[in-house]
Amino acid sequence: MPSCDLCGKQENLFIANVESVEMTVCSSCSSFGIIIKPIKKIITPKKTEKKKNEAVEYIVEDSSQKIRIIREKSGLNQEDFAKKLSIRTSLLQKIETNNTSLDIPLARKLEKLLHINLIEQKLEESSVEIKNNKSSDTMTVGDVVKL
Repeated sequence: MPSCDLCGKQENLFIANVESVEMTVCSSCSSFGIIIKPIKKIITPKKTEKKKNEAVEYIVEDSSQKIRIIREKSGLNQEDFAKKLSIRTSLLQKIETNNTSLDIPLARKLEKLLHINLIEQKLEESSVEIKNNKSSDTMTVGDVVKL
């Protein structure tokens, strides 16, 4: 969207002859020159706020107990079970004692191997605010004068 070459405003713009140079100016800066013609304003719809539902995955609270109980029922010790998962035995011990958090990829492996649900999805409503801001890349004559 065009803006005033002198102050950077984006409303009520005119083409004006300022010191023998054609410039785009706003109504307040038009007093520095002679107005040639107004610039037609292009109306763009405002983007304000959008709401969307996002699925967030999280590990169930009692996952460490579920893993330990099912591993014991299947007759596997921690070392053999860790080999099946391609992880270290120490990591399995930490997971079963709830001393470390279980990540989603490993939880998926465990779900397939043990045939249990460890991951739940929850829909969270998030709002994203989108504003039409003046581009900070555009420099005006007023910006140069400030330097």
